[in-house]
Amino acid sequence: MRKEWIPFALIAALGAAAIYYFGIRVPPPGDRETDGPLFLLPAYPIGPLEEPPAEIRWRPIEQAKKYRVELFDQLMTLVWSKETSESSIAFPAEQKEALLRGEALFYTIDARGNFGKEIVRSEPVLIRLDPPPGEGETN
Repeated sequence: MRKEWIPFALIAALGAAAIYYFGIRVPPPGDRETDGPLFLLPAYPIGPLEEPPAEIRWRPIEQAKKYRVELFDQLMTLVWSKETSESSIAFPAEQKEALLRGEALFYTIDARGNFGKEIVRSEPVLIRLDPPPGEGETN
């Protein structure tokens, strides 16, 4: 090797060592709020229902300290929001009335970690009441 290449080779080796040491290191498990599932799975209600739900339930995420549930109308305007540390929350009475009037609603669930930081948010879930048999049918 030519002597003028030695400093460049040395710098390249030191750079590669620094990238390896600082760039590839990952925090140990449990140090990151996003360890675990990268999605939030609503459990109930989903889709057409026979009657308004009593509650909204979801599968808990280990890192979550709290959850925020938000209900939206058909235009995705926020109509109700509440936080809880449980994996379910009572369905609001005023929104049960909206379902009984034939309106569709959407809800999302945010899992929140330390200091209220959002970990993950569910996709909007549609809920509505199925019309009784024979209703809405035309002959």
